[in-house]
Amino acid sequence: MAKSLVFTRSKSLSHLVEKGIGGRHSDGGLTVAVFGGTGQIGRNLLTRMGREGVQGVVPHRISDKRVIHFKPMADLGQFNFISNYDIRNDEATEQIVKHSDVVVNCVGRTFPTRNFSLDEVHVTWPYKLSKLCKKYSKDRLVHLSAYGASEKSDSNFLKLKAVGEKVVRNNFPESVILRPARVFGRTDDYLTLMRFLPHIWGNLFVGKRWSDKHPILKIPVAVGDIGQAVLNACRMPKISGQTFELFGSEAYYLEDLHEFVYDIMNKEGLEEDHERQIRHVPIGLLKAYARAWELFWFMGEPPLDRVLIELNHLSEVPTGLPGMQELGIKEQGKMSEIVLDILRPFRPHKQYYETMEEVVLPTPVDVEEYKKSLDKSNLKDEGIVGDLNKTYL
Repeated sequence: MAKSLVFTRSKSLSHLVEKGIGGRHSDGGLTVAVFGGTGQIGRNLLTRMGREGVQGVVPHRISDKRVIHFKPMADLGQFNFISNYDIRNDEATEQIVKHSDVVVNCVGRTFPTRNFSLDEVHVTWPYKLSKLCKKYSKDRLVHLSAYGASEKSDSNFLKLKAVGEKVVRNNFPESVILRPARVFGRTDDYLTLMRFLPHIWGNLFVGKRWSDKHPILKIPVAVGDIGQAVLNACRMPKISGQTFELFGSEAYYLEDLHEFVYDIMNKEGLEEDHERQIRHVPIGLLKAYARAWELFWFMGEPPLDRVLIELNHLSEVPTGLPGMQELGIKEQGKMSEIVLDILRPFRPHKQYYETMEEVVLPTPVDVEEYKKSLDKSNLKDEGIVGDLNKTYL
């Protein structure tokens, strides 16, 4: 293991200067260490790095055969894959950070395993990584968190994400923190996850907190936009120390998304005189259902877990932090344009090649109007609206 990590870089400053006409066969003048590069966001980031000639160091703990298709993403020798790596190998981590310009942390997990707990993945690992970045005075650390990360959250996962952000900011104040909303794309755990949720005879079961007076709003973001945003965050000037919230270009209600996904998959093959019905159930019931999947899928990654249920039923409302526009993403991918490519593999064979002509797109939600309704509801709950009505009406 130690021998495979003995790699050095030239002391010349020529690697800091972009060379070539741009694109795959050029030198982008940057070496980025991508931890978690074999995940959904990491793979997309590597694709964009290869297109722009950015050199990458990609440690991984999976088989070499499972990363062989990553190599054509970049020109020959641009990506350095380090096998048999795990986040407990402090010596390897130090060597990787030492010989990189920018460090990206895409390591994440929504369920604990026999090898790694959620606390170790989301708190201990960012702490060690940010310490090394400070030790070697790295240009930047880009840390991927999650929307809703807060120490006051009801979700233990989001609490750990908030603690991870805190230790990263304390150890390396120049780090850039990204909080993406739910991410959709091929092989995602969002749209494809919905097929595992309970459904029977056209009844779709969606979780609901009985105290919630508003439907759940989702603003999912395309994985391609996240990959480009992370790459831009690696090299954009004057964004050190900032936190960004990354949302998509279209907002929908969760119920409409569920119905839309099942219409595309034609999951139950309903007759013309039948319609799908949304049935609200307690979120705790869906979490118990996800727990059954975790117990059944005790080896490997379960297709559904309790944290995904929590994230799926969390309203995504912008809080005013910088977003995609500030990271240079002007045009974003739309779910309606690529959803068929994502869900086609789960269609019955008779409808596999059918188009979306008969599928009704869900109506997008005006986020500003939704926020106004939330504010008005909060004022009403506090009795302020009633007092105003009595005074002025």
